Parts: sequence; structure tokens; C-alpha cells
Amino acid sequence: MRYLGIDYGARRIGVAVSNPEGSIALPRTTINAGSEADAVRGVKKIIREEKIKMVVIGLPSAADGTDTEQTRITRMFIKKLATETTIPIKTEDELLTSRMARASGAEGGHIDAASAALILQSFLDRMNAK
Repeated sequence: MRYLGIDYGARRIGVAVSNPEGSIALPRTTINAGSEADAVRGVKKIIREEKIKMVVIGLPSAADGTDTEQTRITRMFIKKLATETTIPIKTEDELLTSRMARASGAEGGHIDAASAALILQSFLDRMNAK
């Protein structure tokens, strides 16, 4: 089963996909979206191309676990995507993923895709540990 990982941002959306076995997350691309509708179209295109069966979206929060403005914005994107596709959408905590992506050597636009891979890998590791 192939999974899609998303690091949702206002300007850029990092995207990662899993291998067919659903065990390894790989950075794929960054979508530069001018609007939420553009973002949904871009994600749907990748879902079709990669034959994705589940989407995992990083859900931001403050360090104390409370919601932020970006949490609210991301939840709105999740709701919109859910109305446009029939595959399951799950969330995964994305705390510090951008910082970890930078620490691993990712730069520029690659940070978003690397963050998406970290989000997806965290989810896959939990699922595969069961």
C-alpha cells in the first residue's frame, strides 16, 4: 500500500511518498500553490499518479501541544481535501520536522519535501510496529 505524506504550508506543500510496501518514506516534490484549490488539485494529481491509498498530513501545534493558527489552517485544508477524494486521511504530529530536515542537510524548497518524508516515516514506523 502506498502512502502520501504532506507538510502543508501557506506557500509551499512538501510531498513524500512511501515505497509500495509502505515501509520507507521518500521525499517527492514541493507544490507551489497560490490557493487552497491549487493545493488540492496538486495533491489529487499525485494521488492518481502514485496510486496512493492513504494520505498522512502533518498537523502543527505549539510546543505545549495546543492548537495554533497554522493548526486551524491545516485542518481547513484537510476538510477540503476530504471532500475531493475518497481515500482515508490521517494526521501526524509535525513538531520540529522542518528543523530536523534542515539538520539533515535539506535546503531551500527541499526542506518541505524532506519534512513531509519525516512526517510520513513517523506514521509508517508506528503502523509497522503494531
